[in-house]
Amino acid sequence: MANGLDDVVAAETVLSDVDGLGGRLTIRGHSLPELAGRLNYAQVIRLLLDGFFDDLPDEAQLTRALGQARAEVFERLLPSLPLLASLDVYSAMRAGMALL
Repeated sequence: MANGLDDVVAAETVLSDVDGLGGRLTIRGHSLPELAGRLNYAQVIRLLLDGFFDDLPDEAQLTRALGQARAEVFERLLPSLPLLASLDVYSAMRAGMALL
């Protein structure tokens, strides 16, 4: 009987490729060092979602939508922030997500 998960494919994806032994992560055909510090959040989202949606917003639209969503989330969580502040980071994150 073999131990471990060598040669077991859990899922196939076009989004990324992980070479754990080689220490490499490829995201949509780009190495992590190619992307890190060069793309902003909206650009990374577009890179990941490109080809999956016909109506994917352009970078400016996506940046505006993300900003608006962050403001809405903050407004929704604001009354609960004093309660969340007493929790450890992970518990606060779980509770905050549950409140959304």
